[in-house]
Amino acid sequence: AKMYDACEALRDSLISLGAGIDGGKDSLSMAAQCGDELVKAPGELTLTCYVTCPDVTKTITPDLKCPGGSTTKLLYIDIGNGKARLGGSSVAQVYKQLGNESP
Repeated sequence: AKMYDACEALRDSLISLGAGIDGGKDSLSMAAQCGDELVKAPGELTLTCYVTCPDVTKTITPDLKCPGGSTTKLLYIDIGNGKARLGGSSVAQVYKQLGNESP
């Protein structure tokens, strides 16, 4: 029911924005075998969106900019409290370093 409600809300939002989705996946049954244990992922909605861009020169990029020579500050917020854990990640699984705690 939650996934259906999420999809319905997404549809309504996209209609109001005039945007479309060209792909997506509802991951209600994702699972991975880790040794003898079957680990199931929580339900998730993944999608790709697009909109028209009549003038590509007006797009923005994710690099840092300081307009007009102004100074800015880049903040790093350590939500891991100094612990760089990879428990449950794909990288950890590939290197056989599965832990008990997620980042």
